[in-house]
Amino acid sequence: MEALEFNVSQLLRAQVGTTTHHRVDVDTPMELDGIRTWGMHGRVNLIRTNFGILAHADLEARAGLECDRCLEPFEAPVVARFDEEYLPIIDISTGRPVQSERTDETFFISPNHVVDLTEAVRQNLLLAIPMHSVCSEDCRGLCSVCGTNRNLNSCDCVLEEEHPFAVIAGLLDGEESA
Repeated sequence: MEALEFNVSQLLRAQVGTTTHHRVDVDTPMELDGIRTWGMHGRVNLIRTNFGILAHADLEARAGLECDRCLEPFEAPVVARFDEEYLPIIDISTGRPVQSERTDETFFISPNHVVDLTEAVRQNLLLAIPMHSVCSEDCRGLCSVCGTNRNLNSCDCVLEEEHPFAVIAGLLDGEESA
């Protein structure tokens, strides 16, 4: 995804604190562990640090979700704001490999001095997707008896409304009679 790749060779030669500003507009869909996103836009600031490049991103995309109540597909905005530091693999001045501590959480600048935000964006968009998603706050969901989508049709099922503490109340009722 080329729109999330930035050549930072000049920025790596600049003084600490130097910042470049970039606009992001990506129409290409991105798959996030089974969730499709598209229409990503926003801005990215790349800041030279004493170790590498700090990417500060403020991005928004559309996500294709499934309503937890009615199971119908819908789309919702997803916002990802993050700061991630990228460390160089190759020293820009000498061309020699840089000895730095590498962990699974570390992002690196490619040997061609390119910062690729794709994985950081993927991780942060995935974290921004709500755990409980509903198509609308007034979604009526599915009938628990017949499975009818109550937003589209009504059914004649009789729903017994059970209080969440009914079992405990039954136990207390048994104690009181003893």
